[in-house]
Order: sequence, then structure tokens, then C-alpha cells
Amino acid sequence: MKANELRIGNLLSAHWKNEPFKVTGEIIYEVENYEHEYNPIPLTEEWLEKFGLEVYDVMGGNIFLAFRQIEPYDFNFMLCDGALKVSFYRLNWDRSFEIKHVHQFQNLYFALTGEELELKSDKL
Repeated sequence: MKANELRIGNLLSAHWKNEPFKVTGEIIYEVENYEHEYNPIPLTEEWLEKFGLEVYDVMGGNIFLAFRQIEPYDFNFMLCDGALKVSFYRLNWDRSFEIKHVHQFQNLYFALTGEELELKSDKL
């Protein structure tokens, strides 16, 4: 993970903290200089639920997820093999890619909606 992948408000972990924390400008500086001290958080089904995604279909062992407030067919989120695969159908863009970490998902959501991705509960 590089500092240029992070935005203020992204969630990270570190070996000296027991729970995830939000990135600040100071943390971005720290990651730039002490990258080995910080860890990206793996994007799991549990994290996707915390962000408000819900399962809308399961096919062949793949789990299809959507945000309740966003039309499910605008963006296809498929959880498979430990990564979130994203496809964009409404944009006629026949390319998909994988997202493996929470901060990457937060950044994608912001890029697509212009809004911060908030946790649906107060607990990290």
C-alpha cells in the first residue's frame, strides 16, 4: 500500500492498534515514510455489510451485492475468491477489476458517487 492510494477518512489498521482507524493527513505522511507500519484492511463480506451492501443474488458460489440506494444493475459487485469484482454495465464498459481492501472500496465509491462511504453502524 502506498500513501498516494489513501484519502483522508479511509480506514486502515496498524500492528500497534487493536482496531481500524481513520486516515488523517498526518497518517498519510506516516505511511509515506513508514509504509511497513500500516496495513490495508482486507475487504470481507462482513465489511461490505457494515457499509450497507446487501446480497441480491447468489449464482454458482458467487455472491452478488448491491447498495439499497443504488440500482443494482448500475454497478455489479460480485464477491468471489476473496476479492470484490466490479463491473459497470450501464456505462457499456465491459471491463471488470478486483478490489481487495477497504480503502480501495471507499475510494471507488467516492469516485462513482461523489459522496463518502459511511459505515452503517458506529462500530468499526
